[in-house]
Amino acid sequence: SYHKEIPTECPICSLKLLASTDLTKTYHHLFPLSAFTEETVATDSRCFACADLLPSSSKGAAPGSLAISCPECHAAFCAPCDELLHDSLHACPSCEILEVRRTFDLYKGHKD
Repeated sequence: SYHKEIPTECPICSLKLLASTDLTKTYHHLFPLSAFTEETVATDSRCFACADLLPSSSKGAAPGSLAISCPECHAAFCAPCDELLHDSLHACPSCEILEVRRTFDLYKGHKD
C-alpha cells in the first residue's frame, strides 16, 4: 500500500520506512569520521580545508607546524577545521576528492 507520511512503520514487517533525506541525516551516526591525529608537518604548511597557515609547534618540540591529520589520506587541517569536519560535515574533504578521482579513473579506463 501507499504511505503518505514517512517516516512510518511497515504494518507487515515492522521495519521503519524512511525517506532518503532522513537516511542521509543519520548516515554520519552509522559511519562516524575517524579521529584525526596531531603531528608536526613542514613549516609554512597550510590547512587543506581553509588554506590558512598552520600554527607553529610549541617551543622545545621539533621545528615545524602543528597539524591535525586524517589517518586515511594524511591531509593536514587546523583545529577549527578539524572541529567543523567532525561536528558538522562528518567527512574528510581530501578523502572525498580522492574517492571522486578513483571513480573517475575507473570510468575513464572502462571500455565499452
